[in-house]
Amino acid sequence: MKSFWTSLEIDLAIVVAYGHILPSWMLDSCGLGAWNLHFSLLPRWRGAAPVNHAILAGDAETGVSLMRLTQGLDEGPVLAMSRRPITMLDSSESLLGQLAGDAASLLEKHLPALLDGTARPEAQDHAAATFAPKLTKEMSHLDPTRPALELHERIRALQPWPGTELHAGDMVLKVLQVGNLKPSGLKAGTLCWDSEGVWLTAGDGQALEFTRLQRPGKPAQSALQTLQPWKAKGMRDLTN
Repeated sequence: MKSFWTSLEIDLAIVVAYGHILPSWMLDSCGLGAWNLHFSLLPRWRGAAPVNHAILAGDAETGVSLMRLTQGLDEGPVLAMSRRPITMLDSSESLLGQLAGDAASLLEKHLPALLDGTARPEAQDHAAATFAPKLTKEMSHLDPTRPALELHERIRALQPWPGTELHAGDMVLKVLQVGNLKPSGLKAGTLCWDSEGVWLTAGDGQALEFTRLQRPGKPAQSALQTLQPWKAKGMRDLTN
C-alpha cells in the first residue's frame, strides 16, 4: 500500500470526517501537506463527535477548522476557521448539514494558498484542548431529574444516533424533537399535556416541550398524536 500511495505522487490531500489517523509516511508523501476540515473550533473538541459534544456542553458556537494533519489526534496547526452559533433549534444532524456548507466555502477560500504552498497555519494551544469521544448507546437514557436545559441539549445532541429515550410507565418513548421551556408547578418526571403541547417537568422545576415522539413499533408522530392512548384514559402523570 505504501508503494502504491507514493507512486501516485499526490501533492495535496484533503480529509473530511475520515475517522482514522493517517500514517506518517502518507503525510510525508504529500509535498503540500495533508489537511483536514474538522467540525469544531480547535483546540476545543478534538475527536470523533465534536458537534454532538458541543451541543451537549451547551456551547454558544461551533465551526470548522482547516488544519494540517499530524500524527496526533486533531493536534495539527490551524490555517483558518469559520464560526457558527448554536441555537436552541439546532440538532447535531441539522448543524452538521450547515457546517458541511461552511467547510466547502472555507476550503474554496484557502485552496489557492494550499496549492501554491503559501499557507501558514498556526500551532494550537494544546493546554486548552478538550476531547469529543465516540457516542454510545448508553448515553440515550433521559433522566427527568436533571435540569430541563440539560435534557433539551442532550436530545438535540444525540439525533439521529444514538437518540434519546424516556421511560413512561412500562413503555419506552423515543424523543425525537423538542421545543420550548417554561416554568412548571408539577413534580419532576411528570409527563403531561396542555393546549400548547406535551411537556416533561424536569428536576429544576422547568418543563421541557416534546414535539415529536415515537412509541415502540410505531411510526414517529407529533407528541400529541403519540400520547393519544393515554389522553383517552385521562392519564397525565406517565413516568411515575
